[in-house]
Amino acid sequence: MTVVAQALDLIESTGEREYEAEWHRLEGVLLLSQHVPATARAETCLRRALDIARRRDARSHELRAATSLAPVVGWFSEGFGTADLQEATAFLAAVAGPRSGSTIRSSRR
Repeated sequence: MTVVAQALDLIESTGEREYEAEWHRLEGVLLLSQHVPATARAETCLRRALDIARRRDARSHELRAATSLAPVVGWFSEGFGTADLQEATAFLAAVAGPRSGSTIRSSRR
């Protein structure tokens, strides 16, 4: 978390904002990965990342922020058999490759 805080401080001091959305996304992901996840803080970071990416028209960063945020807010609680969600799941799996295995999951576990 220290590196993320330093990066965000550097963004503020230099005005270089190309990767700002990604740093906020990383902060959110790290907050979720803690032994006791800080879900509310993580959601704030992920929503900020999504907003920044959208304002900058940074589609790749927007996609990463949205896919990190979706499980947190439980956007998809039904409809997993629909063509749209099946296509999105297949796309995310293809983009993620073998390293992450990202899929759209139900908020009901």
